[in-house]
Amino acid sequence: MTLTQFTYFPLLPTELRLLIWRASLSPRAVTLTSLALPLSSPTPPPITLSVSRESRSESLRFYITLGPGIYFHPSLDTLYIPRSTGGFLGYADQARDFGTLPIPGLSKIQKVAVDYVLPEIRREWEAYSKFCLVRGFKGLREGGLVIGTERERLPVGETQDGGHQHQQQSQMELREPRGDKEGVRRIMEIVRESFRVEGVGEDGKRWEVEEGLARDEWGKFEIDTGLELRPLVRVVRV
Repeated sequence: MTLTQFTYFPLLPTELRLLIWRASLSPRAVTLTSLALPLSSPTPPPITLSVSRESRSESLRFYITLGPGIYFHPSLDTLYIPRSTGGFLGYADQARDFGTLPIPGLSKIQKVAVDYVLPEIRREWEAYSKFCLVRGFKGLREGGLVIGTERERLPVGETQDGGHQHQQQSQMELREPRGDKEGVRRIMEIVRESFRVEGVGEDGKRWEVEEGLARDEWGKFEIDTGLELRPLVRVVRV
């Protein structure tokens, strides 16, 4: 028999309940659909914000708000900024200047991901704009480059009446690629070269990828801020 309810949870000591709520916070990919204020995102809020007053109160101690309904955990979540936020211009002025926007908590964000853009469609300004976008997050510790999309079927969930239903909302996450390591390495080399070739920014400072930095089997590398850029794939569950 599968346990579906734990009716004794309210009887646990408050300190233990709060620890459980805290442990239930999980990493998410929070997608932005616009880089103009106010920011917008299709990513739903974390479930713990709607379970109970206690879970919401405890969760809000760890989340910051980037815009209306956009809750973000600075150390757990990844802020995903797809190329589509810039429209037909791709990563352009809005991406380059994003770090200057008056967004509370922007400096606390530790993980950001951007799209890989095929060389044949990449505009000449996109490599520099994307670099400025990533560099604009002062507290950044991890950068991701989304090189493709995979689709997975959501598992069928059993209802209380014995029937079956699919979850109504598609879910998206970012994870490391699997399989074609050589193909991923080639993509990362192209990106690395695009940064190196750009050379000097508008402020006159060099921003190329440093030579000789260690890379792993997937071809991840560091840009001149010391930030590691690693390949990711977007997984959409439908």
